[in-house]
Amino acid sequence: MWPDAYYFSTREFLNGSQFVGVGAYALDRAQALAGNPNPTIVGFLATANPAYVVGDGLLPSDLDGMTPPPVGSPNFFVGSQDDNGPYGAPSDGLTFWKFHYDPNTPGNSTFMMTTTLPTQPFNSILGLCGGTRNCIPQPSTDQQDRSPRITGSDRCFVSPIATLATTNRW
Repeated sequence: MWPDAYYFSTREFLNGSQFVGVGAYALDRAQALAGNPNPTIVGFLATANPAYVVGDGLLPSDLDGMTPPPVGSPNFFVGSQDDNGPYGAPSDGLTFWKFHYDPNTPGNSTFMMTTTLPTQPFNSILGLCGGTRNCIPQPSTDQQDRSPRITGSDRCFVSPIATLATTNRW
């Protein structure tokens, strides 16, 4: 949740099989809270070119606490790039993207990558899972967890969600 919109992301596929990138969306919060059955939704496609820039996806920030960000503050999305992963990343790091939703003129909304922050080396492909991530349980489901956790308003905290042996999963 963010003051101006509900932000979310998707993995986009052509014909259900060819990965083409990550969709980033903003759904107008005020319209949704007012009960509008067709609130404005603005979306962008972050193409998988190069693939490591979007990697396994991007996740939007979430407002935690009682102090809102400054009016007009963009929402930030973060993704991870792993030089041990299947996407050919040149180094380990976090990619940060800025989504500005303009509720008055939705066509003026923007979404762009702003920076890549180098990190300490990590492996997102767990050797304990036979080279996949299929051994990380997601509580209360039969699914496996593949998503980083992000919180903060003017700070972004990214926490590892699993530590197995010496391998961190972001």
